[in-house]
Amino acid sequence: MTFLVPINPKNRTCISCGVKVGFAMKRKRDKRIKLAHYVGRTKQIEIFSLFNIVTDHNHHMLCTNCFGKNVKELKIYTENQANKPYMYDELIQHAVIYNNKLLASTGMKDSNYHCISIYDMSIEDCTRLSGLFPDSIYDIAKSIHQDPQLILEFFTICRQNMNHRAAAVCFGYKSNSSISLHFTKIFTSLLNDFVPKYIGYTAFTRKDVKRKTPELFKKLFPNVVGIIDGTYFYCQKAECFEIQRKTWSEQKKRNLVEAMGIQFADGTWFDLIGPFYADGDHNDASIWNYIVEEDIGNIHDIFNEETDEFLGDRGFRDVDDERFTVLIPFSLNKGQIQLPTGSANTTRKIAKLRNSIERGFGRLKQWKIINAVIDTNLISKFGSLLRILGAIDNKYFQPLSMATNIDRQKINYIKHREAVPNILENLPKNQWIKKQLDEITDLIPKLTLDIIRNYALGEYALKLAIPYLQHASSLSIKTHKSKQYEGIPKIEGITSRFSKCISPKHHKVFIQFNNSNQPKQSTRTYDDNSNDGLSINIKNINSYCTCKSGARTVGTCAHVIAVLYWLYANLNGITIPTYNVKSTALEQNITNLQPFNRRRREQKLINDETTMSDITDSDIINNDITDSDITNNDITDSEDEEYL
Repeated sequence: MTFLVPINPKNRTCISCGVKVGFAMKRKRDKRIKLAHYVGRTKQIEIFSLFNIVTDHNHHMLCTNCFGKNVKELKIYTENQANKPYMYDELIQHAVIYNNKLLASTGMKDSNYHCISIYDMSIEDCTRLSGLFPDSIYDIAKSIHQDPQLILEFFTICRQNMNHRAAAVCFGYKSNSSISLHFTKIFTSLLNDFVPKYIGYTAFTRKDVKRKTPELFKKLFPNVVGIIDGTYFYCQKAECFEIQRKTWSEQKKRNLVEAMGIQFADGTWFDLIGPFYADGDHNDASIWNYIVEEDIGNIHDIFNEETDEFLGDRGFRDVDDERFTVLIPFSLNKGQIQLPTGSANTTRKIAKLRNSIERGFGRLKQWKIINAVIDTNLISKFGSLLRILGAIDNKYFQPLSMATNIDRQKINYIKHREAVPNILENLPKNQWIKKQLDEITDLIPKLTLDIIRNYALGEYALKLAIPYLQHASSLSIKTHKSKQYEGIPKIEGITSRFSKCISPKHHKVFIQFNNSNQPKQSTRTYDDNSNDGLSINIKNINSYCTCKSGARTVGTCAHVIAVLYWLYANLNGITIPTYNVKSTALEQNITNLQPFNRRRREQKLINDETTMSDITDSDIINNDITDSDITNNDITDSEDEEYL
């Protein structure tokens, strides 16, 4: 029996191409030598299996080029050897072990084994991994006639923004090509068989428009049937300079693409249209004009442009008024410092009703595949992927603006408040006397968190109350001298969160409590559980703030809510918390250069003043010298005249 062994000697040349090889120290002496790599156990077994060539895994060498090639591409020159190589028995032993592992791996694949399987996964794990319940995945599988396991893989990749290599490891595939094929397969099936049923003009009719309009919309804005808004998604920088320029957003200072979302009034997605470029030609108004004029998404099949109205933000101020009417919040005109009460009330109503589309975009972006920087290769599929996720949102998630039992109360409250003028807007500016909180307790009725929350028309302003109080240095209370206004406390010290200067802007808050059921002099308890009848109706609270939206009577600004929470906390003995541990850690571990820059500016001013002072002094001295020279010259001239 003869054995095939490499003809090239060990440790000096590559057994495939024959070039001289060596390690780093040897290459320093001779740059023509290629870097050497040991054959290694895996390549030794593969060479023996393919070519029946016996190599030494610890002595035979390959150059860098040959080591990186597939073993099938190697051309190893051999010679026959009669004596059995000393490493032959060890090679056979390791080859058997290697083949057993390979067969076991193949057997697992043949038996449809997966490292992560929907069939043995808990509900919590499935939801955490893919964002969907197992029942939803089985329902999708039944709808598009696909394997539930493949659907789990697809939505796990979308939810976690997992690359295909990592997904192949998690789901037990030997290569990522299988994952890529499965992703494309499910993507196509969802787009063709699932999306048309749950999003777009094929999924809805004109009757759905009225059915999906809550009572709150019908009473406050009778003609509004939907909400529109644009959002952005970050993308990679393209190689093409023209695309780089068009995807560059001057507002965000990044490359991104935009999409237009159209919602029914209850928060259900009618359609998601895009992507669009992000330069100046592709703002929200331009995109909406294009969609309406070109009938993108067959929008005219569902909506009537003569009667239907939409809610939007200020980005739609330049839309074409000849088509659908878009109601937007009011803005300050030139020279204005505060919105009038009527404009502020309308702005508050629009903001309250259109927040469902902002929350809708937030829920969509929980799918990390669209919330991360989008790969350039995914841009061609991005619009379809967005519609798939929107259809999933419509089918398996609750609407964002559902009818509740207190909608009728909200409508009555808003209707009542928007008809009430702000009686605190033109109070006297002078003759306010500073007071302590315990001196005005007879002016403040029993407050609860529910009262404050309902007065704010939502949860958001109450969430900002504690940060505003933490941001404020100290609050002071004043009352007016006259009896006409003595029941209106004035609270100063709420600091604007947008001011960056050394002396930030402070807002003044005025509050009046009108409670006819409350005795003028009575003992008050501030226990939330007490039923003494002293709690106030929110319709009887009047407030005014000096901020730009502080004159409204429908709801109120966050500064007023912060003051109400401050009164509630102090009168109930509740400690207002300081900054949490995370905020404190951030403040301690991030370097703030503001004091340094301020000190440099002050020093520069001092240096400039010193320089100017020195220049002035030198000018005075030079002028004195010049005057003395002139005098001396005059004296000399007079002496010369006498001499002559």
